[in-house]
Amino acid sequence: MPKWPDITARYGQIPLLRLPKGTDRETAASPGRSVAGKRSSSSLGTLRIIGGYLLRSKARLSLVAAMIVVSSTLGVAGPFMLGNLVQTYLVGKKTEGFAEALTLLAAVYIVQTGAVLLQSYAMIGAAQRTVADIRRDLFAKLHRTAMSAYSGKKTGDLMSRLTNDIDNVSQTLSGTCLQVSSSLLTFAGMLGLMLWLDVRLTLISLALIPFMFWSMRWITRRTGKLFRAQQKELGGMAGFVDETIAGQLIVKSYAQERRMLESFGVLNRKVSISSYWAQTYSGFIPKVFFVLNNLSFSIIAASGSVLALGNLVTIGAIVTFMEYARQFTRPLNDLASQINTMFAAIAGAERAFELMGEEEEESAGAAGKTKADRLRGEIEFEDVGFGYEPGRSILRDIRFAVRPGQTLALVGATGAGKTTIAQLLGGFYRSTVGKVRIDGIDIGDYDLRSLRGRMAFVLQDSVLFEMSVKDNLRYGKPSASDEEIEEAARRAGAHGFISALPCGYDTIVGAENNLSQGQRQLLAIARAILANPVILVLDEATSSIDTVTESSVQQALRGLMQGRTNVIIAHRLSTVQTADLILVLDGGRTVEQGTHEQLTERNGYYRRLLDASGSAAVEP
Repeated sequence: MPKWPDITARYGQIPLLRLPKGTDRETAASPGRSVAGKRSSSSLGTLRIIGGYLLRSKARLSLVAAMIVVSSTLGVAGPFMLGNLVQTYLVGKKTEGFAEALTLLAAVYIVQTGAVLLQSYAMIGAAQRTVADIRRDLFAKLHRTAMSAYSGKKTGDLMSRLTNDIDNVSQTLSGTCLQVSSSLLTFAGMLGLMLWLDVRLTLISLALIPFMFWSMRWITRRTGKLFRAQQKELGGMAGFVDETIAGQLIVKSYAQERRMLESFGVLNRKVSISSYWAQTYSGFIPKVFFVLNNLSFSIIAASGSVLALGNLVTIGAIVTFMEYARQFTRPLNDLASQINTMFAAIAGAERAFELMGEEEEESAGAAGKTKADRLRGEIEFEDVGFGYEPGRSILRDIRFAVRPGQTLALVGATGAGKTTIAQLLGGFYRSTVGKVRIDGIDIGDYDLRSLRGRMAFVLQDSVLFEMSVKDNLRYGKPSASDEEIEEAARRAGAHGFISALPCGYDTIVGAENNLSQGQRQLLAIARAILANPVILVLDEATSSIDTVTESSVQQALRGLMQGRTNVIIAHRLSTVQTADLILVLDGGRTVEQGTHEQLTERNGYYRRLLDASGSAAVEP
């Protein structure tokens, strides 16, 4: 087994067993947040959030509470009745009523079992509804979250928070809540009856309780931090696996399988180490309680025998106490074990609830927001500056204006800021300096959902969902008829290959299919045509299409672009030469702007790009 010094030497980010009081590295790195968006400063705060969801199932919880009272009461009554039965019928050698007493005792245990089953059934239902509500709210939150919140986050890690971390909450709610509540109530009931029966034996029984609580406290102070580390490492490994699977073509094409295996091995070892220590420390609890439980049983048996010899306690009372002794530490043991499980669930819940505190876009239909129902398509950037990270500007002093129906082309080297301008136009990010206006209205004053409903984006990497071709095309216009879908596909030049698919327009496509990149791009163009936007953004829309196909698509795009405001991002300068305004970017700044003819005559940066691309002639 690995030794702790080796862990800290090689994997410093795994929390040590002793951190400054009240802090841990996981919390410092990414503190949890509540549903309301406030930081969850403690495990208690996270439990309050979960409790808020759980209280939505009040009827089921009421049934659970009633059954816990019934099962705990009967669990306490059983040993008491057994002691009376022994004292009355065995020690007292009484036979009358023995069968009835035995039947009543059996009935108590049968009803207790039924109550336990019923409370479990009701609690599982409440737990599953709670987890479903949490998952739904988290998924909805992801759709409301601003794009800036996704920067630096891996898809696999986000998926892990919605699945693995929430599954831990589900398992805890289904079992832990019942056991904790039942254990506390059973313990209280047993303690009361034990005091009533014999104070001396009760005090003897309680002698080991301080050792139990001290050991539990010592262990749980460490397991909380370790379970947080475990969940964090699991999320990191999930993100790496997702990234590797998505990039299998690149991994294999560069023969980097061994490197990926080595990287996975490091991450896997981190998970193993954090899990090893979390499970090791949490595993101490049942072992410690097992020893203390047996020791308590032995002490009561010995002490009871001495008291019985002096006629200070009855045999029936000793039987009752020994039965209680057998069960007495079990609630505490269950409670301690479930607290460890609860720590693991809280660690997962904290990671999931972090998403709830992320910055949101403005809600659709928010008060005071302008609808884009009558959008004309006028675009204005006034001294716009932007950076994805504080202190690091991507765009500086961007200024231009495009009238409705005109075409704007953005050209420049890779990383010049072309796509960033398109993202600002769509409201996916907010400019840090200056104003972005559409139809003279600041983009921040628009209802973004309404605004984007009047825009269409055809990106360089087209996205298709796991659904039919027909439904993918209908994505931007859910009310579109089959005839409209086919017409859009024809205009995009996609109808031919769609018809050749196994099920035509009903063929299921998605992230993994046999469509070429060019075919996927044609579907994206057809989807934009069907949406009938006022503002059309084409980000390298024809970059993945062969020269023969590009000619027909360019013709279709020219027809689509008529009467709309168009923003074209392209490296192929031959595709932008008919634009009404060409914005030439370099290093996030505008170095030139004008028409193709004007920029060519200036013999500046645009001319050098044109000569380098071999696209000096204007396309017809």
